[in-house]
Amino acid sequence: MLSLILLVHATMAMEVCSLKVKPEAGLMVGLTKDDIEASYGSASASESASENFYGGYGRVWLGSVNSRFVVAPQIKYMKYSSFSDANIQFGALVGYNTSFGLTPYVGASYSIFIWRL
Repeated sequence: MLSLILLVHATMAMEVCSLKVKPEAGLMVGLTKDDIEASYGSASASESASENFYGGYGRVWLGSVNSRFVVAPQIKYMKYSSFSDANIQFGALVGYNTSFGLTPYVGASYSIFIWRL
């Protein structure tokens, strides 16, 4: 599966007492191309299917001013053009702010599909 994704996000950090708060929000728009033979059992391997998707996400990074460890509750919404369902994910991330300005993180999410017209 090959995906082309346009991702736009915005962040802004602030300090409240000894707590560092950094909200983050973003939008996703893309096109996924998939091989029909692998997905649908088509006889022709040269055929391919594509579908558009869009979505958004939001998370709030929370951490102590004196610590590099951060946590972030998050929510993500994804809608594919070929399905009437939309996917919503709720979860949390745990990360470590490095001195290079990067934050590697791990997390877990609960995913549900909601029916939508």
